[in-house]
Amino acid sequence: MPELLTRWGKTSRPAALRSATWVLLLFTFAMAGGCSTTRYYDAGSSDGPELERMNRATFAFNEDFDRQVVEPVAQQYVSHVPNDLRRGIDNFVYNLNEPTYLVNFLLQGHADRSAAAAGRFVLNTSLGLFGFVDYAGMIGLTQKRTSFDLTLAYWGIPSGDYIVLPILGPSSPRKIFADIGEGILDPLNAIPALNGGATVAARTIATGGLRRVEVASDLRTLREDSLDIYARVKSLYLQQYSEPVPIEQDLGDAR
Repeated sequence: MPELLTRWGKTSRPAALRSATWVLLLFTFAMAGGCSTTRYYDAGSSDGPELERMNRATFAFNEDFDRQVVEPVAQQYVSHVPNDLRRGIDNFVYNLNEPTYLVNFLLQGHADRSAAAAGRFVLNTSLGLFGFVDYAGMIGLTQKRTSFDLTLAYWGIPSGDYIVLPILGPSSPRKIFADIGEGILDPLNAIPALNGGATVAARTIATGGLRRVEVASDLRTLREDSLDIYARVKSLYLQQYSEPVPIEQDLGDAR
């Protein structure tokens, strides 16, 4: 790990971004305290009465925003964009996530998986027409996903309370910190031609949109079958994330 920090500090990233990266990594190591676990969500993590009231209000806003804005856009996307083109767009967007998998697998101590993510990114960006074709998957190099949130969980950093964020949905203090940190640590920031911050932001929005399309059917069923959809979503979220998870899968971001 010291070698990783040294290499990261010597990159040609802008001074402010480099400083933020050092602060983030050092703060994360301090929080970790030498612990290691793969439990994604802490036992008993929930929301108390006051927090639940705020969460329910935010959840109601998210539901209304989704029905009025997000769902109609997703339906139009599915209706008017051919399957093959949608698959290519999926491949392109998820290929841009490979650099973050590379970094997080390194931070988790999995050099082999980090190398695989690097190989996928290089192959798909070149031979896969900038990622529109999953060439790496075609030759057996399948994608494994992870995130900085899962890295923190692996190091034993507690998730904190269950929180519902506007637009973004279920989360936790650790995930909020991790999402911000992942944007700072993203290797795409180091490529001037990509206008790092703008590219990372665009990729994040596009990834969120694609995931909304992918869960459309499940969400519709959940709404139809649940008497209290807030409680149902919360239960499913905590139930799923209270189990130990494989380090190569980010449950919060899985398709």
